[in-house]
Amino acid sequence: VKAPADKVLGLSLKVSTGKVIFGEAGKERRVSSLSIESTTGSITLLGKTVCESDFSSEASTGSLRIKGDVVCGGDASLKSSTGDLDISAYFSAKKITLRTSTGDIKSSKPLSFESLEAKASTGDITLRVAGKKEEYSYHYEISTGKSNLPSFAMGEKPIDIRTSTGDIELYFAE
Repeated sequence: VKAPADKVLGLSLKVSTGKVIFGEAGKERRVSSLSIESTTGSITLLGKTVCESDFSSEASTGSLRIKGDVVCGGDASLKSSTGDLDISAYFSAKKITLRTSTGDIKSSKPLSFESLEAKASTGDITLRVAGKKEEYSYHYEISTGKSNLPSFAMGEKPIDIRTSTGDIELYFAE
């Protein structure tokens, strides 16, 4: 699918089988809203995506990879039933929701948000967060695994992280 670069469009893309690559490395795409779904296949975002309102991406079987910056004026949701969520670029939204049943959730660049929810049934959660740890309050739950988080924090921005089987690591980029 090719969309004009100079237009702001709301885009919804659904694929049954096959991988989805949205964007182009080194290019910027502006959308009013964006929704990408795949039943079987991975989803990859390249280049910079500026979304005026909400952004969602969901893969039933397959990984989600954010390789280009995402700046979202609304909420952002990344979900996979079986597959990793891998964010290797700047990612910003009011509320960020990250969920996978079987797979790891990780960000190698800082996430910027007003609130964050990350849940994995089976998998590690390793996240980098923009700002100082004093800015955040967090709640976390682990059935089997370990965490590098202290038991208590009283900041303004809530973080909720849960995994049944896996480790939780949260790092702050000041």
